[in-house]
Amino acid sequence: MQNQPAPSTPRDADTSVYHAANDGFMELSVGEPVLVKQTIGDYHAYPIKGRDSKGEVDCQRRFQIFFDFRSVLCQRFPGLYIPPIPKKTSSQKKNAIVLRERQFFLDLFLKECATLRYLCQSKELQVFLRPEGDVEVSLKKLHAKTKTTEQLAIYRACLEVQEDFADNAVGQLNNEISVFVADQKSLLTHLLAFKKQIKAIVPIKE
Repeated sequence: MQNQPAPSTPRDADTSVYHAANDGFMELSVGEPVLVKQTIGDYHAYPIKGRDSKGEVDCQRRFQIFFDFRSVLCQRFPGLYIPPIPKKTSSQKKNAIVLRERQFFLDLFLKECATLRYLCQSKELQVFLRPEGDVEVSLKKLHAKTKTTEQLAIYRACLEVQEDFADNAVGQLNNEISVFVADQKSLLTHLLAFKKQIKAIVPIKE
């Protein structure tokens, strides 16, 4: 499945702060795990192939790197959806079923990342796929807290969020919120009363 290319200059982007890493088009897939043998211990890595406007993607990453990468995304894109990956397991890491399951969900993870503009065009994804040097070291550098101005620039560029409202529109929204809050308080009062009535009939453990 191909993604439609996004405009090369994101909406209302502050180009002094935000720089899209590509034009918004990306295809990624994760292949069957391969065993990497080392003197200090063997491990399985997952081949990643694909392409974007910057060229071909051809690398491999062990599961721990995927885990670290997602942690970086969660930290640097607070409040935004980050696709899930399988949970870490301390046993049966080399089990064929576990490896296949990881491959399946890691493939879904990257495919979802490629469809989400704020991830697809992010420098974080480029560091994961095309690091300058060791990928683990590069990801650790990204753990530094993102500046608020940078986060706002990314959100404004990649998300359709209306920021400017007329005074009467703001008043209407505040009124709707107040009505909603009042309704919830009323509902909670009725639910607590109903709970007391039920408890009087059938004892309920708190």
